[in-house]
Amino acid sequence: MRNTTQTKRAYIVCYGKTLEEEAKELFVGDNVKIHTSHALALSYLPSNLKESVLARTNMILNTSAVLNYSGFKGHINAQMFVKIPTGTIAKCIKIISKQFIETASEKVSEIHLNKEFFTALKSLEKQNKLDEKNKVAFKELMLECASKLTTEMMDLNSSCPTTHDGYLKSWQLSNPVLDYDYILFDEAQDSNPVLLHIILSQQCQKILVADSYQNIFQFRGSLNVLKMISFDKYPLTHSFRYGQDLADLASKVLNHIDNKIAITGRGYDTQIIKGSECEHSEPFLFIAYTNFSTYEVLTDCYQSDVPAKILGDTKVQNAQSVLSSLISFSRHGLATHNDHKKYKSFSELLERNNKGGELSKLAEMVNSNIEYAEDLLKAFEWSKSFSNDQVVVTLITAHLSKGLEADNVFIADDFLFCH
Repeated sequence: MRNTTQTKRAYIVCYGKTLEEEAKELFVGDNVKIHTSHALALSYLPSNLKESVLARTNMILNTSAVLNYSGFKGHINAQMFVKIPTGTIAKCIKIISKQFIETASEKVSEIHLNKEFFTALKSLEKQNKLDEKNKVAFKELMLECASKLTTEMMDLNSSCPTTHDGYLKSWQLSNPVLDYDYILFDEAQDSNPVLLHIILSQQCQKILVADSYQNIFQFRGSLNVLKMISFDKYPLTHSFRYGQDLADLASKVLNHIDNKIAITGRGYDTQIIKGSECEHSEPFLFIAYTNFSTYEVLTDCYQSDVPAKILGDTKVQNAQSVLSSLISFSRHGLATHNDHKKYKSFSELLERNNKGGELSKLAEMVNSNIEYAEDLLKAFEWSKSFSNDQVVVTLITAHLSKGLEADNVFIADDFLFCH
């Protein structure tokens, strides 16, 4: 396939930035373009609008912005729902808008009223803020407002805050034509409906590389394309990445789903050992189920002065920003992160975020051992000083490790609880 790029024009769509960079080392030449889905959409935006659109993705779509850009504020029917807090109104509009933006639909309709919306609706009924008489009117108003908000989010000339999925959706609705001989779509089992619609609408040859057993982003609305579309299928049962020992283990795991699976390992001999028995000091890739586990190992590496880095610059920046705000909020009563400023105190934030998510865990870390949390904050900054060649421990979650290769891989023990 790499040789065909000398004569045919190819577009390769990768799942993430890491895979994009890896593909660029394999496929070279003027006839091949390689992008992630969002970079693909950006490459087709007018050059004079790219900067402003990206700037809008960094803006906060808060309650005030939702009510303004959705047209709820000042709407003739808004007075019917004065009992409902404006924050709840904005939440309902955002739920519908997000659902629409992540589908291939052409317009907002009742099919975008999802489980999360109906849960919010039921809560309002229990609080006697909605009844059977005005529930239908409320749904109609929310759909109308979501339609207007998404129009603003997708308008390239608007000043409305948007998301990366917002401009991708805008591009999809423009019915783009990709003038290439073939499109290679990697990790297609995790495609969202928007990107899938764009690619399948093209008239060129389409090659989808997918694995049904790696369909792990369903919580984000991904579709398992192999179960939806009739294509000529060419199963890969031989792997050149590892030897037979690892292939046997993979087969054993997958046999719980399909007892006909038998993988052949044609790569280098691989050895499977317990982490406690590992004595080598070579660089390795550490794969964890949660971000929080990678943070703990990063802190240990920082305290032991072992060069380490978490893959995913954006993720690290976000975590650093959140943790810095939590520490400041706890020590000085000053929240620096926009999402934390709505709380009157750190103790209120702690009390209202106790569901076990990442924010909850970081807040609890700050509350129980703020010195350790400060070490983690220092570790985030410290890790940025290392080049890839210097790093001994590379940290990543399973969701982001798809498609990557490493000579030595360490699997964390937090997968025991993921089911």
